[in-house]
Amino acid sequence: MSGVTCDNCDGGFNPHLIVSSYLISKGSYPLGQPVDVRNTDGRFMAFTLYPNPSTGHFFIGFNENLNKVNVVIYDQTGRSVKKMLRNNPGPQIEMDMSQLALGMYFVTLTTEKGTGTKVLVVN
Repeated sequence: MSGVTCDNCDGGFNPHLIVSSYLISKGSYPLGQPVDVRNTDGRFMAFTLYPNPSTGHFFIGFNENLNKVNVVIYDQTGRSVKKMLRNNPGPQIEMDMSQLALGMYFVTLTTEKGTGTKVLVVN
């Protein structure tokens, strides 16, 4: 492989590709399942993470009433770094992860509507 990525790099434009990955796992998926927000019926679960990126203080928002919400947050290696169970959480759950290292985390929710995972960036 050479340092030149185009056949004719006129005008000094020489695009290059930077490949970076921080997630290393064993198996087909980083958390043992596809990272998705679909429930078992194939419908999308309605939850949001905001602000994202975050300084560690963020909210998980819901568009519907839920009876129980189980939250598990995983680091990039798949290690569980925070777990909580909330009954009747209302429209949102406030989270504080400011004590954790900067990086990318996987926020997994399990409710009576299904299971979903979204990525949260803490910077």
